[in-house]
Amino acid sequence: MAFHITNKPFYVKGPMALLMIAGIFFSAAVCHGGTCDGHPSPAVALALNKASTALEDNKPEEALALLIKASKRAGKRSHHLLEFHLGVQLVEAQQPEKALTHFRRATTLCDTYAPAWQNLGRVAYETQRYSEAADALGQAFFLTEETRPSLRYFEALARYKEESWESCVSLCLDLFTRFPEIHNVDWIELATAAASPAKKRPEVIDALTSQIARMGEKPRFRRALANLLLQEKRFGEAMVQFRNLDHLGALTDGELMTLGDLLRMDKLPLDAARCYHRLADKGKSSAVLARKEAETLMAGFQPQKARDVLENAVKTWDTPRLWLLTGQLRFEANDFSGAAKAFRQVLTLRPKHPHALMMLGYSLFQQDNPEEALIWLEKAVKLCPKGSAKTLRDYVARHLDTQKKAKPQASGDPAGG
Repeated sequence: MAFHITNKPFYVKGPMALLMIAGIFFSAAVCHGGTCDGHPSPAVALALNKASTALEDNKPEEALALLIKASKRAGKRSHHLLEFHLGVQLVEAQQPEKALTHFRRATTLCDTYAPAWQNLGRVAYETQRYSEAADALGQAFFLTEETRPSLRYFEALARYKEESWESCVSLCLDLFTRFPEIHNVDWIELATAAASPAKKRPEVIDALTSQIARMGEKPRFRRALANLLLQEKRFGEAMVQFRNLDHLGALTDGELMTLGDLLRMDKLPLDAARCYHRLADKGKSSAVLARKEAETLMAGFQPQKARDVLENAVKTWDTPRLWLLTGQLRFEANDFSGAAKAFRQVLTLRPKHPHALMMLGYSLFQQDNPEEALIWLEKAVKLCPKGSAKTLRDYVARHLDTQKKAKPQASGDPAGG
């Protein structure tokens, strides 16, 4: 059975905006090497102070010019704080490529200054340098004593963007383990998006299943888990998740169709029929939907309701399957004339449909028309020589022979006694 699976795209809303460090003064982390331990030179310190004053006076262009001039003058004797703040102002001036150069320089001058690594990661991400972004953000996470989950998340996101699927999943699983008290659905969706290309669906499913008690009331969580289970063909478990999503009032039309398919597969036809009927009530009617609803009602021993669905459907959709089902239900209700009309319509659309040929012959036989019945049954037998049509054809042929032999006796013999 083909399932209507909705695969919703993974969206990130302004992912790196939170990483921009605003302002001009920061206390440096404990760091060693380069300019980490040294104070800025008097010239650099003066430039930083003047730039800060310009920003306070709402003169960002002046601040940027001061910082650029100071960086050029300092040359190799520059300081990581100067390069860092110059990078910040270049970002504000919409010059990310130039900003990257100065953030890189800041990390070279002081490789333990977390804000520089953080902003290097942010700008590298926005300029689609995803590998560099992930490396920088990972370093920033380490330098902040691994206490800032947002840095690890954006590192994982950068790995996702560069299609390092396994690394992305590993980082997401690390987030789940390291920060169990944080119930962030963005983490869930990122892990879910990377799970299939990383071939790590079972691992991600296990991780998500362990969080059902904490995150089960979040529709996005249920949806992510349900779709992973579907992809793993764990249909019974997926059905449970879609039902929970339905109880939360968050089921989409596509998911409602999928739930119906899963219920049908799980031998719950009437529950499936209700899903299909809900879709029809929402104006989503189609030939496929009508067929599914009718078939599940038939499987649930509701032939009259199924026939009502079909009789209405064939007024709109002229498909072989709908007419075949309609003919079947008419036949079962002893409406042999109506059944014959339905099977003729099937054959108009598909002249070599073996079951329609057989059932048309059977319907005609039930209407005491064995001669025409035999014609259609012969056609069915040609297509399926060893099927039920042959048994029925042989029966009708014997019936006709019996009728022919009985005719002279029925008329009497004038010469007889």
